[in-house]
Amino acid sequence: MRLLLFTGTRAEYGLLEPLIKICAARSEISCVSLLISGSHLSDDFGNTLNDIKLGLIDEIRTFDILLEADTKTGLLKSLALLILSLSDEFKNFSYDKLLVIGDRYETLGVSLAAHVCGIPIVHFHGGEMTEGMLDQTFRTLISKMASVHFVSNKQSRDRLLALDIDPNSIFVSGPLANYAIQAHDFLDRAVLEQELAIAFGNTSVLVCVHPETSSKADNRKLIESIVEAIEACQSIQFFISAANADPGGNEFNKALRSLARRCKHVSFKESFGSRYYYSMLKNVDAILGNSSSGIIEAYQVGTVCVNVGERQKGRDRNGHVIEIPADVVSICDALVRIQELRSNKEISRVDQCMSLESVFKIISRHR
Repeated sequence: MRLLLFTGTRAEYGLLEPLIKICAARSEISCVSLLISGSHLSDDFGNTLNDIKLGLIDEIRTFDILLEADTKTGLLKSLALLILSLSDEFKNFSYDKLLVIGDRYETLGVSLAAHVCGIPIVHFHGGEMTEGMLDQTFRTLISKMASVHFVSNKQSRDRLLALDIDPNSIFVSGPLANYAIQAHDFLDRAVLEQELAIAFGNTSVLVCVHPETSSKADNRKLIESIVEAIEACQSIQFFISAANADPGGNEFNKALRSLARRCKHVSFKESFGSRYYYSMLKNVDAILGNSSSGIIEAYQVGTVCVNVGERQKGRDRNGHVIEIPADVVSICDALVRIQELRSNKEISRVDQCMSLESVFKIISRHR
């Protein structure tokens, strides 16, 4: 069996890596191919192609599609370029299955091309909700094209059933982050400080904020409120990870880089990479922003999430999340009370999930 896996962002590869390892070790798999695109290939977003462990993979395909990623017009052009490029890829190379994660426009493009070419799609993280994003619709479209579905929880399964998807094709595996976190070799603060040239404070916060892509989004207010709040909270050490390659992402990063240049208590990195991100998330006191990693991964490592705005509206979450609107006063209030909020939150560790062996067996047997 020839498997093709797709990754378009730093987060996707980190989630895929444990699955790539088990597929590469199985004799039933004659070839493991990885299709790499999106922000992996951009210096503006950390050029995270360098984080990918190429030794696990038989074949690598790269497609540079970021044209004007900071606008919705640019998003459409990138999506069209990806589909155009894949028309030749799928004509010249045969694959038995495509494995994809989530809901981004790059994933939609790959899934659409595979669907038209008759390549069965295995979809992870379908059935979730993010009302503040275009990805909400993209995710539904990908689910409708997929033939096998691995979902995070029963609620996600129920949403797929409401789309009239075959119940025998849906499997509650748990979040892919579970596998990645269980396999991660966590680094302590001393190692992180030395290798990343940073310094933790009495209170330290990881910042991961992206544009909201719904039609009603007020992204100027969102980024200005977060920047002003961080600038005001000088007793807290902030570590910023760059925004995604979404419409408005470059403007967010411009504002965040400027903030880091003028504030000693703020540092900015295009990407912490798969080696450092989970360790950073575990070692800080909270994550601030609107990233899905605050909802999913932060829960698994026991870190409080201060979720700002509407981007993750509707996503299933646990008791570690503090919901606040995108205004300076609310953000500052949450930040100055981080230690109090941490002690009041009952945070669990890694949930039970289906074994990777079981996931592999399902992938292998389903057409």
